[in-house]
Amino acid sequence: MNIPFICHNLPIVRTKGLSTYPLVDGKRRFISFCKNPGFTLIELLTVLAVIGVLAVIAAPAITTFVNSNRLTTTTNDFIGALSLARSEAIKRGFNAGVCKSDNGSTCTSTGTWDSGWLVFVDGDNNGALPWTASDSMIRAHEAVPLGVALTVVTGSDAITYSRQGLVLDATPTALEYRLCNSKINKSRTVTISFAGRASLSESTCP
Repeated sequence: MNIPFICHNLPIVRTKGLSTYPLVDGKRRFISFCKNPGFTLIELLTVLAVIGVLAVIAAPAITTFVNSNRLTTTTNDFIGALSLARSEAIKRGFNAGVCKSDNGSTCTSTGTWDSGWLVFVDGDNNGALPWTASDSMIRAHEAVPLGVALTVVTGSDAITYSRQGLVLDATPTALEYRLCNSKINKSRTVTISFAGRASLSESTCP
């Protein structure tokens, strides 16, 4: 039995059945001692000090990685929502799109995109706002992670696609939505062309 942090010697005698053989080859006693040294206090404090130094060095890198991952994941989710809306519009033959939502069930004209968004089918072709009984939700996305902000550069409360996959807008100009993480001063700008295709560019937060 090993007891941590306690050094002890245990004599080991070879036995067979009920008989004990104290001699080996009739010459020497077969008795040995097993040493089980534990950790000293100095060794333990040294290990803890090394772990503390490594933690201090690694903490900033881990924080940067987490914030960068949050920005990338949210950007991919937003672009994925746009792609889903466009494909649903073409497949169903109805207008479909992405709109901001603060309740996870209907489009809204208040608040910001930070509260979340919906992929929807515009059953009455009114552009999703105001939300009506003929409109239906395909997928909902929760609020963006802490530290990430989704703002409109050029656009509105909803990005709506026609059944041809085109963006329904007053003029054939590109729409822009920016996702920014101020903690690492990085941003991703999603540009949506009139033809409905989304592209991505990287920059710093404004």
